[in-house]
Amino acid sequence: MRLTLIGMMGLMGLMALPTSALARPGRGGHGPGMGVGILMRDPHFVEAYAKQLGLKDWQVKKIKDLVYNTQKKTIPLRAKMQSARLDLRRLMDADKPDRNKVLKQLEVVGGIEIQLKKSHIGLLLSVRSQLTREQRTKLLQLIKERRGKRWRHFKGRGHGRGKGGPGGGRGFGPGPR
Repeated sequence: MRLTLIGMMGLMGLMALPTSALARPGRGGHGPGMGVGILMRDPHFVEAYAKQLGLKDWQVKKIKDLVYNTQKKTIPLRAKMQSARLDLRRLMDADKPDRNKVLKQLEVVGGIEIQLKKSHIGLLLSVRSQLTREQRTKLLQLIKERRGKRWRHFKGRGHGRGKGGPGGGRGFGPGPR
């Protein structure tokens, strides 16, 4: 029963992938754009690269306002999500979980996830509308460079596998032979 629910939750996650792929150009061939994640984590990213992007002061201010407003709007949604996931965990921890209650709660969690994704995609579209095509292309390039630096930083580290596990503690692939 638990394995079935875990499988269903995984399927729900896969169903959400096309939406999240829109927020991550470069993964799925969505063309010049920008990942909304960097803005949500670091609203000063655009300000820091404003000169390189050729942004005008009014563009930086508008984008920062958009990011802050989205962050503020998503705070209660993230709290709701944590609460809904906790409720789902409680239902699953029962000796004999009630299938109908679990599935209903899973729909609640999925609905909140969709609200969050809509908020993120809305931010992405709003920010894109403030940039020229050239600025969007340059921003995408900067984001890719940042991702590349992060990847090089983590490359070769054992990501939770530990010694003796698959890959000999050096990442996810088979270790050196």
